[in-house]
Amino acid sequence: MKKIASIAVLMMTALVAQAQKVTFYSPEFENGVRHHIGLGESDDVLQTQTDTITTLNLSGLEITDIRDVANLTAVSKLDLSYNDISDVSPLVPLESLRELNLSNNHLENINILAFIQSESLKLDVSNNYISDFSYFYTPGLCDITFYGMGSQMEKDAPYFDIYQFYANIDGSGQPMISYRGYTNMSAATSIKCGSVSEAAQIDGDSHTAILGTRLTETTEVTLTNGEKTITTYAIPPKYYRVEAGKTVSLETGLPEDYSLTSAYASKGTVEIVGKTLNFTAPEEVFSGIIYFYYYEGSTLKGISRICLNKGDVNGDGKVDINDAHAVANYIVNPTEDFNKDAADMNGDQKVNATDIVLIVNMIE
Repeated sequence: MKKIASIAVLMMTALVAQAQKVTFYSPEFENGVRHHIGLGESDDVLQTQTDTITTLNLSGLEITDIRDVANLTAVSKLDLSYNDISDVSPLVPLESLRELNLSNNHLENINILAFIQSESLKLDVSNNYISDFSYFYTPGLCDITFYGMGSQMEKDAPYFDIYQFYANIDGSGQPMISYRGYTNMSAATSIKCGSVSEAAQIDGDSHTAILGTRLTETTEVTLTNGEKTITTYAIPPKYYRVEAGKTVSLETGLPEDYSLTSAYASKGTVEIVGKTLNFTAPEEVFSGIIYFYYYEGSTLKGISRICLNKGDVNGDGKVDINDAHAVANYIVNPTEDFNKDAADMNGDQKVNATDIVLIVNMIE
């Protein structure tokens, strides 16, 4: 009897361990994993979830610390391009890894990867500062196929790149482009979105440009410093009404050579079909947001979102001035039964004057 009890305790301990919450070193890495799994900001990430991830795209997320790869025990394809990684040693124990993209990280030394535990690895290291590949000249534990060895940069060579665009709304309800990039050239930089041009800055950090005009359609965006030019597309946040329990197809408007690679919904489920998002709403009345990432080739070119059932604060099936009044009244006199989910138009977890502006913009 004692033996059976001991076995039961061991089994319970194993189950608890399997459901263990993952604690992350890097918030940027954590956000990427959350997006991949489809979790909200307040949901726990469990080890049972990260243990099943086989393919993960974390490109362009400003990641500097990758110690969290230790939680990706089954990952075989990992994209860490367009980040700020300098230490690649946490990758060494990943036995299942078969494809790894480290391009555009400004790496100077990757010799430790000669000891990676994987049996074989396709490794993209293009557009870094690596000068020494001698550790890989003799056969090692892993059969590594390199891509981009000859595409290394010199630190004093001109370099200009933009690797994230995001269409958003600023505090006064104006359209805004957020972007991130890097250059080692001092030439003045400008950003053009459609017919609107603004001064810009590009230095590896995130910046914003207020466009001064309302974005309603997918719009070409160009960032240039005179010598170098990068172009992508900004997809403004769009608003749709979707009935509970229904499935709808939502068009992104992306150009032909772009692709959707990942999307997740705060409520309901979403499936990518070409450049269309097929969304199935939950059975109950809801308000939610779909976040999606789009690429040109293997390069992250932008992030945007679709807001679902936002603005119908009073639940009468339409968005009108009464909803704007309801938000204004809530700001002055908050109540427990107020539909904050529908009123939070820009998904910033707050209800304020910006949401009133966005509701008014929706009223035809």
